[in-house]
Amino acid sequence: MLKEAILTPKILMGLIITAEKTGYTLSEYTGEHFPKNVDLSKMPQAYRVKKNGEVEIFGKTELTNGQLRQALEQRKVTIAKFLDKGEEWHCFFLTFNSLKGKETWLGEKQPHYHYISNAFELSREYVVKQIKSKKYNLGSLPHIKLENYGNQPIKLDK
Repeated sequence: MLKEAILTPKILMGLIITAEKTGYTLSEYTGEHFPKNVDLSKMPQAYRVKKNGEVEIFGKTELTNGQLRQALEQRKVTIAKFLDKGEEWHCFFLTFNSLKGKETWLGEKQPHYHYISNAFELSREYVVKQIKSKKYNLGSLPHIKLENYGNQPIKLDK
């Protein structure tokens, strides 16, 4: 059923609002993992990499701009939104790589969400644990195309 489904940020927000109006609750879980060579005790309070590549640092750090940039680019992040109603639940999740279109899907670098629900016969608790882990293992899941966000593949005219 989800094979040709498409989400946009507006559609996802509308889905969440409609679900809440019909008795579903919303929960969000994240997993964030930095490369092993990053000493988190040496990280600044906050930092960001500007569009021009310059690193803006808030607080003190012993790390170089290159190390900070690398830590940000190589971290693994997963974000999951769960809609629950009794024993029924639906989960839409993404990784930063799937959001950025860095994963090949349908032969393109297309941003996408992953979908899983109670119908997959895995417990909600198990799925949350996997989402929070460094490398989740949930089998082959449906992908839902995310349009109007991020780096969309370039369509070539034939």
